[in-house]
Amino acid sequence: MNLTYLEIDHQRAVYNMLIEAPPELEFVDALLFLWLYHDHAIEGIALDPESIRRALSNRPTRNYRDRQIKQSLNQQREIAMSMLDGRRKDDIINLDWIFEIHMILSGIDAENSGRFRKRDTTPGVYNLKCVKGSTVSYHLQKLIDSSKEIIKNEHPIHAAAKIHWEFMRIFPFDEHSGFVGRLLMNQVLIQGGYPPAIFHAMDRQHYFDALETKPADLIPVVLEGIKSTLSAAQLFHENAQQAASGY
Repeated sequence: MNLTYLEIDHQRAVYNMLIEAPPELEFVDALLFLWLYHDHAIEGIALDPESIRRALSNRPTRNYRDRQIKQSLNQQREIAMSMLDGRRKDDIINLDWIFEIHMILSGIDAENSGRFRKRDTTPGVYNLKCVKGSTVSYHLQKLIDSSKEIIKNEHPIHAAAKIHWEFMRIFPFDEHSGFVGRLLMNQVLIQGGYPPAIFHAMDRQHYFDALETKPADLIPVVLEGIKSTLSAAQLFHENAQQAASGY
C-alpha cells in the first residue's frame, strides 16, 4: 500500500469518530450538505446554499423548479444517509439495488423510472462513448457479475473506481445515471470501510476526463474525493473543539 493510502487510513480515525457521534453534533448533516451541493454541481445543476437549506428544512417551495430541486435533494439525501448510518452497509449490489436507487431518485411514478436507456448516446452533460442502448441490460448484468470478484480481490478504492468507470460507460438510464453511478461507487467504498468520495465542483473536468480514458485514471479522482471528505471531517472536528473550549 502506498503512502497516499496510508495517509487516508490514518485520517479515517477522526471521520469514523464523527460518523458514530451523537446526532446533535451535526457532522452527518454538514457532510450531506457538501455531498448534495457538489454532486449536483457535477451534473451541471448549480445550487446556492440557501436553496439546499430551504429544500432540506422542508420549507414551502416557491415554484415548480423549487419543487423539483426539493424532491431531488431529499431523495438523494435519504439514500446517502442510509448508506452513512449503516442501513445499507451490507446491501448486496445487484440489479435490484440499482433499480431501487434509480426509482427513488426518479420518483416511483416517473415515466422512465427503472427503465433502461434506449438511445445510443449519453444525454445531458456527459459525452461518453457508451454501449448501445439495446445492450445495456447485458453489459450491466456482466458488470454486476464481475463486481463480486473485483470487490473481493482489489483494494476498495480501486474496486470503487473500476466499477464506477464501467457503470458510466454503460450509462444505463437516460436520467440520473451519474447520480446512481456515484452512489454505487460510494456504496463500494463504505462497504470496504472507507468514507464516501465527494467530487468537488472544481474537479468536475478531471472527473469527466478520467471517464473518457481508462479505469485507472479514475483512481486519483476517487482518492481526491475521499481526501475532501476527510478534510471536511478534520475541519469540523477542529471547529467543534474550539467551540467547546470557548475560543
